[in-house]
Amino acid sequence: MQRFFISFLMLMLLLASCDNLIIVEEVPTESRPVFEKGAYTQGSFNSIQRGKVDFNVYLPPNWSPDQTYPLVCLLPGQGEDEYTFLKGIPADSMNHWIAVDSLPPMVLIALRGGKNTNEMQWYTDPNETMLTSTEIGELRHYCKMNCSTSMKSSQIAVIGHSRGATGALNFAAYFPDKFAAIFSSAFVSDYAVERLQIGVNKNLQQLQNKPPLIKLIIGAEDQYVLNNQRKGTPTMSAWLTEKGIQHELEIVPNASHRLAELWLPNACSYLKFCSQNWK
Repeated sequence: MQRFFISFLMLMLLLASCDNLIIVEEVPTESRPVFEKGAYTQGSFNSIQRGKVDFNVYLPPNWSPDQTYPLVCLLPGQGEDEYTFLKGIPADSMNHWIAVDSLPPMVLIALRGGKNTNEMQWYTDPNETMLTSTEIGELRHYCKMNCSTSMKSSQIAVIGHSRGATGALNFAAYFPDKFAAIFSSAFVSDYAVERLQIGVNKNLQQLQNKPPLIKLIIGAEDQYVLNNQRKGTPTMSAWLTEKGIQHELEIVPNASHRLAELWLPNACSYLKFCSQNWK
């Protein structure tokens, strides 16, 4: 009986002291992805607006988490994916250009536009938000946390090829304050010209007074121009000129619509163009 009383007393004392106990719960944390330096690494992140976004990311050879780097977003075209730009901007070439000071250190991220790359468009609301928002769960914040890139628009450029060029020009027209440079590679989506012109008119004053750097290129032997009479690139260039918006137009000799033909001879100068306005 005495033993029972002592055990009961000890239990009551323990329960009475529970109010002073601090229970520490282990919360699992998401590990930081490891991206290779001086190479492209394939990965994905979950965008709040778009869901899973597959990408390939390039970090400069001497990348350090203690530095902040400009960010270049690469948008592929119809039927292309996060691997397409790797053929036009090889990692070995990037490493060389950075080593000899032809280019400043930068982070490149080639993005997949959606699950169905034949039907995707970069000017959908989810893709626009994913690329322009600074909120947690979107691209800029993800790259800042995992690649040490800047979230300042003055240090972010977007380069698009083909249907990705439509996306790049869309960002120039509708989000001119979100990027330091816009690069359109082989824009032949004539159906999007009217949409782009509406956006230009909407933001005309800003585009005239303080535009991002804008450059359009098209191959002299682009099959969509020669065989399908696509006139998107010269039409948009003429429109920008008419509206008093500074930009550059380049016709690349001996180049078709293929990204590698347009970029392999000129990638360094094109990336250098994008970096001119970083601050």
